[in-house]
Amino acid sequence: MPAAVDLSTVPPSPVLTIVLMTDGSVTVDGEPVPPSGDPRAAGLREATVKAAFLGRPVRVNAKEPDGSLWPLVVGPDGAVAAVESPHPVPRPPQEWIAAPSPEYAQYWDRIRAAESRGDLPGAVGEAAELVAELGRRYGPEHPQTVNALHTQAYLALVARDHPQASWLHVQVAVRRVAAAAPHDATIQVARNAFAAWKEVADPATAVHIGREVLAMWKAVARTEKDQRMVRRTEQRLADLAGRVAAR
Repeated sequence: MPAAVDLSTVPPSPVLTIVLMTDGSVTVDGEPVPPSGDPRAAGLREATVKAAFLGRPVRVNAKEPDGSLWPLVVGPDGAVAAVESPHPVPRPPQEWIAAPSPEYAQYWDRIRAAESRGDLPGAVGEAAELVAELGRRYGPEHPQTVNALHTQAYLALVARDHPQASWLHVQVAVRRVAAAAPHDATIQVARNAFAAWKEVADPATAVHIGREVLAMWKAVARTEKDQRMVRRTEQRLADLAGRVAAR
């Protein structure tokens, strides 16, 4: 029997939904899970992957074929804990297009000035300072913090620092998942992470970053199209790992 858990330590979102079908198949957030042994265990393994990507426990609603619902918390290590009451319905996503707070205008001015004079590394550094400041005030998953991090990722991409650009886009995607941000925009961020990763020249560095890109896709994937990106990433990562091993 799963142990109890202190829910005050678990963020309210995301809340994953595992559904066990009458035919023994299982889905996580509507996406089929490849059959592998016990379907309940397979669903929990997928939830563990998402928890590991976020680096913290996640809330889960596990639905049985008879319609009964079991609120759980799944940790990044695979630990499963029971919850006595239903998970609260996640709040609607916060506004992700709101203008930055005026009190941080000086940071944005410095970012734009550095970009305008062609100092892209300087602009990336200025953006990193803003991300740190917003993170201290609002937290790492607040829209203003994540949007500033997205700006830093974009500037790194323009500067053709592909390892940093890929890693930063991965961080944007994972924070958006944790904050239940609009999914379509999150997928675009994930695609940018993949595109930057493909430009990383050093195979060993590409393998290191590729593991993060793969974990990202497993966490954000919902549709079959997204799952194809998971498979593409797995294939490319395996190819790169083979090149590194053959050196």
